[in-house]
Amino acid sequence: MTIDLTFSPLRLESDIVAHALARLRNLPLSWTSIKSSAIDSNQLSLLRELSQFPYAEDPVQRGAYINERQDQFAATCLHVLTALTNQGETETQLFNKSDLVNFLLSIIYDGASYNNQFILKLYTSHKDYTPFVSLLNLELDDISKILSLYTIVSFLTLVGETKGNVKIVKSVYLELTKYLKASTQLQYIGLQLLKELLNVKSYRGYFNASSELLDILEDKSIELQMKYLTIYALWVISFDSAKINLIIKEHPNLIPVLFNLANDAIKEKVTRLSISILVNIITLNPSLATLKKYHLANGLTITKNLIDRKWSDEDLKNDLNLLLDQLNDSLKDLTTFDEYENELLTHHLHWSPCHANQEFWVDNIEKFKANNWSLVRQLIELLDYNVNDNEQLFVNQAIVCFDLGMIIKLDDSIVRFINNNGYKEKIMQLMNSPNSNVKFEALRTTQLLVSKTL
Repeated sequence: MTIDLTFSPLRLESDIVAHALARLRNLPLSWTSIKSSAIDSNQLSLLRELSQFPYAEDPVQRGAYINERQDQFAATCLHVLTALTNQGETETQLFNKSDLVNFLLSIIYDGASYNNQFILKLYTSHKDYTPFVSLLNLELDDISKILSLYTIVSFLTLVGETKGNVKIVKSVYLELTKYLKASTQLQYIGLQLLKELLNVKSYRGYFNASSELLDILEDKSIELQMKYLTIYALWVISFDSAKINLIIKEHPNLIPVLFNLANDAIKEKVTRLSISILVNIITLNPSLATLKKYHLANGLTITKNLIDRKWSDEDLKNDLNLLLDQLNDSLKDLTTFDEYENELLTHHLHWSPCHANQEFWVDNIEKFKANNWSLVRQLIELLDYNVNDNEQLFVNQAIVCFDLGMIIKLDDSIVRFINNNGYKEKIMQLMNSPNSNVKFEALRTTQLLVSKTL
């Protein structure tokens, strides 16, 4: 086991945590309600003294005070929390003692966020995660779970991977994944803790919540720091070729999202990480198929625009030049059909020239007929695909109807396919769309279907 004290003390940025800790630092507790088996007289005296500390509202002074008596506070917190979670009490009984549990967790937080040595002292006392893992599995309040996660993550980042803590790493990732799906405030806490775990290289392979990260990244309302932490997590993962290739396969929209983030970012650090991920992807998988996806995300234009800006980071400048060279070399291999397929793959259609180009449809009609119209099935699925953006949904619906019309004109055998699979009704329903473009294209395609059916 290697103890790593190079990490700075972890302090969570969160209104939820700040408000809860402010209450806990001045919390009046009934010490007589604690069973004697959970605490001895010296420990009780120590906790009472802290509860009466005159500068309790100041986390720095409280943290300094706790670290002056590091051994005693570490041993007391661990002993009492272990006793409380091992007494066989029901969840309801423990819930009634949640103030005491959270008071103890606040001592650990203030001690650890002031000095890494406090966490080291807490861990080396018994090398035991048990009371904190137990608290994760109980439905107490949010702050007990957050502070328990904080303590476990602090242990894990300080100690590094050992044979016994892999199961704990996995369970923490599962908890953090729930946070990534929760409210914005909990997402922010989850991202901060996730960053700490992913900084330990040996823990990265156990993380499997890329979908949740991408959902956050695609949310246009998220704040800059949350955006940075999300990109940071993806950047760390992008050094693992198997993981990043799987992410791109499952989430092809990642590439255009990264290019747009790099182009639109206010802070250089966001651009730097976005471009670095894109460079890692083509370095680990320099295939023509990947480079085509870059082109279809308008990558060449964006890269050129970024190169023209002034940057202070030399790594960013080098990555942009590398990206430009790769994209220039592969430009000649891009086809119009590649562009169309990429729109289907990313579920984001747009009025690119190929849609209205009669020659495109004549040249590629056999590709649409292949495998029992499999591309057409993908196209029709976009009529009600959830893209989290009504405007994009309307664009998708209008283009799908338009493209089906182009195919019907060239090969009316598609009409039987549309009718037999119930797709005609889907198209007809869109004639009542609130969007005028969708309504127009749906009407026109319905007229073609009817005329070819008679």
